[in-house]
Amino acid sequence: KDALMVAVQSRSIEQVQAAIAEAMDVGMAEEDISTARYVLEEERRKIKAREDLAGAVSSKDIAKLQAALDEAKASALEASESAEAEKVLSREMHQAEARRQLELASASGEVDQLSQALSQ
Repeated sequence: KDALMVAVQSRSIEQVQAAIAEAMDVGMAEEDISTARYVLEEERRKIKAREDLAGAVSSKDIAKLQAALDEAKASALEASESAEAEKVLSREMHQAEARRQLELASASGEVDQLSQALSQ
């Protein structure tokens, strides 16, 4: 039981997996193992969230960035781990808005509106 507690506190996937396997081998009750299983799933979710953040940052896709940031928050990643994705999302949203304004100005044919859109 002590090894299981130490593994849970470490939050290391490998240590928790090994401790769960050992606990099952010695016939430990499932209710004693359940916390370790929960921690294992939390840590796996964090790894997936980190991978999703990296992929979203690479893609620069606004929807992917928003989804990855939502999952990062839901999986309790540190804010520092999602900071770059937040910056990329902000930049991409600004660029998308600038493109939209430019398209509107271009379609209107208004020189003043086009000039204002280009200055953004």
